[in-house]
Amino acid sequence: SKGFNMAADLATLLGTVSLIYDGDVTTGKWSIGGSDSRTSFLGRRSSLPNLIGKEGGLDYHTAGIEGDASITRLDAYFGNDHTMQPELYQQLKGFATNYGGLYTMDALQDHALARWKNSIATNPTFYFVPVAATLGTGAKGFPAIFFSNGTYGAGGVPNEESISSFFGAKKQLDGSYRAVPERFPTNWYKRADPFTLLETVTMILDIQLKTGMTYGANTGKVDSFVPLNITAISDVNGMVCLVLDAIQANVPGTLAGVVGDVDGILANVVNSFAPLVKQFGCPAYNTSLATAILAASHYVVPSDG
Repeated sequence: SKGFNMAADLATLLGTVSLIYDGDVTTGKWSIGGSDSRTSFLGRRSSLPNLIGKEGGLDYHTAGIEGDASITRLDAYFGNDHTMQPELYQQLKGFATNYGGLYTMDALQDHALARWKNSIATNPTFYFVPVAATLGTGAKGFPAIFFSNGTYGAGGVPNEESISSFFGAKKQLDGSYRAVPERFPTNWYKRADPFTLLETVTMILDIQLKTGMTYGANTGKVDSFVPLNITAISDVNGMVCLVLDAIQANVPGTLAGVVGDVDGILANVVNSFAPLVKQFGCPAYNTSLATAILAASHYVVPSDG
């Protein structure tokens, strides 16, 4: 959060979601890559089963945080969903060209819609379901918000030099790109003001309303997208409460074991959201909505990478 000047409430939310979906709730740790014995409850005792479910790491493709229609990564259905794909970065750059070569919110929204449509047309297991879809939509705006050299909207420049470095896209002499390690660019400075949870949710809602990207999933074949049957979300409070229900709906599915106090562990983690979302006035847990979200999430095809 310090590197990008991400506000504490947003950083805490993202960290907690990462823990409960792709980390180990007993250790309070998660891997920034794939599954790793150093962050799991059972450590290196690989002969024992993981009784409380899989600690998959942030690369693990679940209904939680790692979803489809990424900016520069392939959907898990196609295999490698964690390496930057030069052709997808080139596509992103093409949209930026329409806006003076800058990776503005408009350029990012155009590209997000193109990726969403492509996944519907090519990935039979495509899913666009909270929580992964909501966080993924937010990530699509982050290049302008966090990668821009300075504060976007207040003189900051989301240009090729800063954006390509964060994505790990190295331009070649022939104009093509190759994947290299991501890094902070030289002569780059972070935004001046912390970007908050409220600002993030507002941005996500704005992207979805402007692009028309609806929640839903393909049903085993391409172009079979079924929208998730929920009431239209038109305000920030509704978006937050939807995600909160989705978190509670999906998390129990990641805890598949018989260790004594799984419910207690889960309650402690989920309750940590309470102070973060209190300002949005969410009602009591919506069982029917959560059931619909969980049903749609069953289209997910887990992958180790």
